[in-house]
Amino acid sequence: MAETSNISTALATLYLPTTPAAERLAIEGNLELWKASDNSIKVNTQQILTTENMWTAILTGPKKENFFELLRAHTLIFTENLFLL
Repeated sequence: MAETSNISTALATLYLPTTPAAERLAIEGNLELWKASDNSIKVNTQQILTTENMWTAILTGPKKENFFELLRAHTLIFTENLFLL
């Protein structure tokens, strides 16, 4: 139990600001991380994870056989259900 307390104290000393200057630096650091995260999200959604790139990966990627098997299975189920109507 004492070991856990020592670890908690050490982490609190490192990460919990105790002075106004430390608090300001912690907040500014978090804002910089947020801006960097926001920029990476924009790059991912606008340049990497585009619809065209996703379909290219689905149709030509290393696991394209899985997609075609899934498509074939659903097509068979669909066409079999057409005759049941």
